[in-house]
Amino acid sequence: MISNKVISISELKTQPSKYVNLLKTEWDKYIFVHSKPKAVLMDVEKYEKIISFLEENNLWFSDDENIIKPINEVLGWDEKEFIFW
Repeated sequence: MISNKVISISELKTQPSKYVNLLKTEWDKYIFVHSKPKAVLMDVEKYEKIISFLEENNLWFSDDENIIKPINEVLGWDEKEFIFW
């Protein structure tokens, strides 16, 4: 369930070490600002594995929006479903 992955920016500011340490056993945390999702906190090794997978499968073209179409084609998503960071 996503509710156990949500943290507020205020929580992150007051207890950053707590949430960084949680990433050793949890995949990610969603950071909310004013009750809206704004970012994802993720362990750097997991992030690098995802980027490596994208590069190895020619899905990572650059740091711009050119990545949206190939990923959506592979996953079968509409562009509206993909949140570009």
